[in-house]
Amino acid sequence: MSLVNDDGLGSSLCPPQPPSLGSTSDEPAPPEWPLLFNESRATPLGEDFLGSVFKCLDTNSIGLLAPEQYSAFLATVSCDLDCNIWKRSLNETFEDNQFQSADSELRNFYTKFGIAHILYERASDPQTGMHYLVPPSPIAATSVPLLPPLTEANTPMLTLQGFIDVMTMDVLRDPLEGWKLICRMARYYGVCL
Repeated sequence: MSLVNDDGLGSSLCPPQPPSLGSTSDEPAPPEWPLLFNESRATPLGEDFLGSVFKCLDTNSIGLLAPEQYSAFLATVSCDLDCNIWKRSLNETFEDNQFQSADSELRNFYTKFGIAHILYERASDPQTGMHYLVPPSPIAATSVPLLPPLTEANTPMLTLQGFIDVMTMDVLRDPLEGWKLICRMARYYGVCL
């Protein structure tokens, strides 16, 4: 699958394939590549770049991205619906629990690939129907059997390290396409390389 931006550049921001993080492309990486990524991970400069993009996405300044925020980012960088796990699941589920289903699929993806995330509770205001996310209750997190959690914490909130890891996995799968993605992120979010 590929991504197409209005500038004609493509990318492959689809779920990464384990276990190798090396390139599957026959094209060489751009000369700037060693400054941002090595064979298996982001360099400190690459982590700084991705961290700057993360800060642009973290509009609540809590150090976490909700599924809605990460999904919007994927749409912004022109990811097609097949690659946007949360949004695709949300669109395929026509039940009252569509958020729980979408959250569950994204949580399973993060868990499968070891992407760092924290589970929050998704709650709904019965009067307005608005959804909001709350951290799991510290009391509910204890092992006191008399205080069960009111709701299950199952909404995966992507951490900074998780964002760096998932973006690195995708970029390293195909460095040429990954470089185009990096350039689009730099332009869109105004982050200098």
